[in-house]
Amino acid sequence: MNIKKSLVWVLLFLASFGCEKSGDPEINDNPPILRELSDGEISLIASSNEFVFDLFGEINTRESGGNFFFSPLSVEYALGMTLNGAGEDTREAIRRVLGNESLNEEGINASYETLTEFLLGIDKTVLLKIANSVWYRHDLTVKEAFKDAVQIHYDAEVAGLDFSLPSAKDEINGWVSGKTEGLIRDLIDGIPADAVMYLINAIYFKADWQYKFDKSLTDLSSFYLEDGNMTEIEMMTSDGAEINYFSNDYLRLVDIPYGNGQYSMILLVPVPEHSLEEITGSLDNASFTQWISSTTPGKSRLTMPKFRIKYKTLLNDDLSNMGMGIAFSSEADFSRLFENPLELMISRVIHQAVIEVNEEGSEAAAATAVEIVETSLPPEPDIIIINRPFIFLIREKHSGTILFAGKLTDPDQLD
Repeated sequence: MNIKKSLVWVLLFLASFGCEKSGDPEINDNPPILRELSDGEISLIASSNEFVFDLFGEINTRESGGNFFFSPLSVEYALGMTLNGAGEDTREAIRRVLGNESLNEEGINASYETLTEFLLGIDKTVLLKIANSVWYRHDLTVKEAFKDAVQIHYDAEVAGLDFSLPSAKDEINGWVSGKTEGLIRDLIDGIPADAVMYLINAIYFKADWQYKFDKSLTDLSSFYLEDGNMTEIEMMTSDGAEINYFSNDYLRLVDIPYGNGQYSMILLVPVPEHSLEEITGSLDNASFTQWISSTTPGKSRLTMPKFRIKYKTLLNDDLSNMGMGIAFSSEADFSRLFENPLELMISRVIHQAVIEVNEEGSEAAAATAVEIVETSLPPEPDIIIINRPFIFLIREKHSGTILFAGKLTDPDQLD
């Protein structure tokens, strides 16, 4: 499915803390650690970014009037692990949704493994954590081939747990909280009686802006909503920030660097007389790639909102609409998970994410849980002001990997 019906703001971010001075980058003793990407990684990233915009479009259709924020990469890791327990048609459906049809299962696993190493090492000024775990009902026996795959390629912790105990939920949530620096605390709201496994990914990201925003310049200012109304919001300003910029007849793209410049936040903002929906209606990976490649560097006085978004959702319908419906049905095949003869399906794909953007940088975290149950039981400007709704993503430049994505339409709804 094509994301052409959906959104578009690219806010690439990593983040959080810095000095008072703006306009000058931090002295950087940690240059980026670049290497040539493998063919498998290139293929995985290309399909990953198609998945980003497809899923963004599905969520945007549901949340057209509100803010949202999510990590497509977190969802991919969780589904990538799940793929190793799926058989035949179910496996192919998950693979098609992820866009990984050109890679076999081993190629997908190996590419996620090396991509993780790359993302964690590319910028030592950015704090990035990627963690995976698998929790299963303690009276069942996990197949060794599945266990080996998730441990070797995803560095996943695999543990049996008595799901009937009230403390089981707290133990899983405690793991997620620990991996996200306390930002995601309540991913699992309860463990149903028919649950047999949770496959979980957690991502944490924190980075300083390369060019700081001066806190003394932060002030209330007007933000113009899609319906034509106006609200007041805290706006922060950086004087003399080096950014990359692109514009056409209906949008402006602003690429704001973090750390040593490998990670950045990208904003897609409609120009006056045009709407955010016009951008989302034409947004796909091809358009985004073209816009990014057309940016030019320059120094600007940049003003943008200071904000925090917290979002939690079920992705069942979105992933089903994208072609993974079989995995949520009685036709699902997860026979490669357990030695025990069980009829299994995915009951929920739970996703939760939070982001805070301030003068110092950005801090974000996300977690995804795949819940498996038994089916038998029930032109460069001098001044840039971001004062209209926008979509945002966080992206690593060298690989093109998009870690997070979101949309801000109404500051009054911010957490």
